Amino acid sequence: MPRSLVFPKMEHEPDFSALGPAFEVDPDPLGLGAFGSVHLATMSLGGALGRKVMCVKAISKQRTREQAEAGGATTPWQELLQREVDITAELGRTQHRHMPRFYGTADDGTYVLLALQLCGGGELPQWLLAREEPYSERLAARLAY
Repeated sequence: MPRSLVFPKMEHEPDFSALGPAFEVDPDPLGLGAFGSVHLATMSLGGALGRKVMCVKAISKQRTREQAEAGGATTPWQELLQREVDITAELGRTQHRHMPRFYGTADDGTYVLLALQLCGGGELPQWLLAREEPYSERLAARLAY
């Protein structure tokens, strides 16, 4: 099924220039979700060091607000969004092999932009469904640690 039938079109495109001149972001998303999109990006490392490939997660403030209000959240939507940023940053600093690195954040006024390590390999739900054997608790523990 085309993604356009699953997720509504974004209100408007994120302004990736908020990340600064070192970043180049592909406006065509790698993926779409209920709250925003994920885009392929590179960051200049300066001079002869080249560029680092990563992704940028664009989280819509409007969709966050709408979902918080529709779900009856008792926490203000701004606080919910800040928690996501804080948790993503904290997990990214753990240097755990299964947590994407966190490279920074920016705000374009309509979206919160998170620069993260690009994790290839496809969507986790599809990987789990494609497995021939069940995903056991023992396997989950082995992969997580």
